[in-house]
Amino acid sequence: MARVNSLSGSGVEAPHRVVRFFEILPGLATWTMIVLPIVLSIYAPVVVAYFIIAFDLFWLMKSFRMSSALLVGHRRLRIATQLDWVARLKHLEAMMAGEGTEEVEQAIVEAKREQSFFWFLSRKGRRQNEQLQQLHVELDNLKNTQAFRKPVKPSEVIHVVILATYNETLETLRPSIKALAQVNYDLSKIWFVVAYEERGGDVDRERVATLQREFKGQFARFLSFEHPDGIVGEERGKGANITHAGREVLKVIRDEGLHIPNIMVTTLDADHRPDPEYFNHLTYSFVTS
Repeated sequence: MARVNSLSGSGVEAPHRVVRFFEILPGLATWTMIVLPIVLSIYAPVVVAYFIIAFDLFWLMKSFRMSSALLVGHRRLRIATQLDWVARLKHLEAMMAGEGTEEVEQAIVEAKREQSFFWFLSRKGRRQNEQLQQLHVELDNLKNTQAFRKPVKPSEVIHVVILATYNETLETLRPSIKALAQVNYDLSKIWFVVAYEERGGDVDRERVATLQREFKGQFARFLSFEHPDGIVGEERGKGANITHAGREVLKVIRDEGLHIPNIMVTTLDADHRPDPEYFNHLTYSFVTS
């Protein structure tokens, strides 16, 4: 009778030889990649030479691509940190109230008037050009948003922030929540949710209770949800914890009759500290997308 094994954790049974093959395959592939170039360098050195050249060119191109992406990302980050996101949200709100895009158009005219012909020769000129380009982007976004029949106003957006924790100390959690409470955004539009694990026991429950006492009244809501342990078919981890908290928050949102399309959800690790302008930037991107 053929020997039958169960594939670990899957509940699927397969012949013993099949299971052993898949167990051996990762190690076999690794050792083959290590030993094969050495063997081929003796019996087929030309093949190995071409392979090494192609391999080096491949990683050279990947390094160029990564470097260019880093430069583009750094440029976008620098531009984003220089923009007044509060003013941008005010432009959006005013435009949706029927005031149009005249203010942004006037800002573009003034920026063009101040820009010199040789702007690219100085750092100040390049910075002014970046701001001018951002104004053009903002104008396009405003016009696109204006084309919607019922656009979401920035003041109508509600942010739900879910922080997942398991055995983190108050020394780790407290600074993260303090940073969230100090963002340059209306805290009455932020719901803060702590997602903690049942397997953390009374220690985690007491930490969450302490945080609720310390930060009570600073956010529109301060909610906490305990993720049950041992749910059948569910893998232990942060993702399952956040998913459970998200489902529970959704129940509260529906009970209060809030408009779900106006809600943005942000998930944080226990040691994450958002930038003061994070919610302004996120709100602008959400409303104009």
